Amino acid sequence: MSCPPAATPSARCGERTACTSSPREPSGSTTRRWARWNWSTKVWICPATTGCPVTGKPLLIGTTRDEATAFFAFDPRVQNLTAATALDALTAQVGREAAQDAYQRHAARHPQATPARIFTAAQTDGLFRDGSLEIADHHAAGGNTAYVYQFDYAPTDDPYGLGATHCAELPFLFDTFDAYPDSPVLAGAGDAQRALGRAFASALARFVAAGTVSDWLPYVPATAARVRHFGAER
Repeated sequence: MSCPPAATPSARCGERTACTSSPREPSGSTTRRWARWNWSTKVWICPATTGCPVTGKPLLIGTTRDEATAFFAFDPRVQNLTAATALDALTAQVGREAAQDAYQRHAARHPQATPARIFTAAQTDGLFRDGSLEIADHHAAGGNTAYVYQFDYAPTDDPYGLGATHCAELPFLFDTFDAYPDSPVLAGAGDAQRALGRAFASALARFVAAGTVSDWLPYVPATAARVRHFGAER
């Protein structure tokens, strides 16, 4: 099925129409229909009956700074990597040239980092950050409003080196600090952390309510300065 008439040029990625149809759901299905991102074709895959629901809609997307530490900080296979074996592992994922580029880039950003930390930082980019920015780039390039955040808060006492790990922003967003009294990612949480949570939650709530945030500049493709950082300073 081709794009419905409502689809606009803002839904295009180059010359390719970003609105295609997904298979029709069985009759009587109560599953809500959403668009999804096709990583192979770099276009939105849209429901057959509703067109492209993301086109012309504001988007908010983001990650934590250190997403992948949640998955690798306690894995001895990763923590025992040497520079050579870390590079080999990255090579198996993305090829030698890209692996060398990623390793060198993260090693330069973190000159005191172990090979495990460099490998983990590369995984954060490859599994989370790069894809999120790619979606934001595509959406904003089509003339749609996009907001991009990065959650940077990490506890001062961080014996496992988790940093701002996967899902670390959720207690801040929902003010559920007391539900996780022993969580290492919330060590030492007090008034400053609760204030950060209120600022983060308020910004997201304003987006949900109005589709815009007055003190947050919309994202511009490939413009790091337009990524809003929460918790970068303690």
